[in-house]
Amino acid sequence: MKRKILIYLKYTFYCVLIIIIVCIGLLFYSGNSVKYNRNYGINSDSLAGEGPYIVYQHDQVRQVYLKGSKAEGYALDEKIVQDSVVEVHVNYYPDQSSFKVQLPIYKHYMPEAAVYPEPEKLLVISDIEGGFAAFRSLLIANGVMNETYGWTFGKGHVALAGDFVDRGYFVTQVLYLIFHLEQQALQAGGKVHYILGNHEIMNMQGDHSYAVGKYAYAATLLGIQQAQLYAGDR
Repeated sequence: MKRKILIYLKYTFYCVLIIIIVCIGLLFYSGNSVKYNRNYGINSDSLAGEGPYIVYQHDQVRQVYLKGSKAEGYALDEKIVQDSVVEVHVNYYPDQSSFKVQLPIYKHYMPEAAVYPEPEKLLVISDIEGGFAAFRSLLIANGVMNETYGWTFGKGHVALAGDFVDRGYFVTQVLYLIFHLEQQALQAGGKVHYILGNHEIMNMQGDHSYAVGKYAYAATLLGIQQAQLYAGDR
């Protein structure tokens, strides 16, 4: 009886070992198509249409988009900005949607107040981590904006409690959408509050251990350090 049990356990062990080896083999075979995917829905290392990045350099302001493909290589599509406010187009290339942002070209932001009166409506969101599609769906579902990125929350406040960067592939789009909603909210008597989380602070301090590789590549193409993507003059 004991011998039969030992034989059974032996074959069970071999079966489990074979399954583990097959699974590992499948992961290696699938290559880059297997990525960390925490509620993002779409993964993309592509830099096509990424931007715009506003770069202050040598007393000039550059508006830069990245164009090209991984197969053919990437190049900078840039122009010198002369106006104090520039209209930029932000692209979300997986579904070819986009929105416009009126972007003031200035280097310094005034500190925000720490205390506000209780608003008529309040929505708190955190840990989007570059997941643009999920962020957009959440905002629409809760009546903050419509499908054309227009503010619909009236005098309500949206509090963003950190960790909107890292891990995801569309951090640029997420940050521009936040800025876009900040502008529209003010016009409607509402407010968007962006509180820095540990991932925002890590990136500003040069720790990019949770960022996807595309942003290191983007910084290289722009001729800057990755931490400078979040600098006060970028």
